[in-house]
Amino acid sequence: MADLQRAMFGAGVDKGGELPDHLAPILRLLAVGGDLPDDLIEALPPAVASMRKDLKKAEPDNPYRYLLAAAEAAVTAHLPQGASA
Repeated sequence: MADLQRAMFGAGVDKGGELPDHLAPILRLLAVGGDLPDDLIEALPPAVASMRKDLKKAEPDNPYRYLLAAAEAAVTAHLPQGASA
């Protein structure tokens, strides 16, 4: 989490009062093109996919499932070439 904190600080990302491993600041870091720690590149795609699937299963009509689907697509699109989703 310290590496993530440094990456966000270096990129000028406002965490909005959240911890650096919260999804909103991570998406802000992706949006500004900040350097992502290797462990985040590896862990983020399956974590977002799991959140989306769990929400869809628990609450199929929850409108936030579309937001998580968009977040999953954004994460995948911002992965370095060759990284797996």
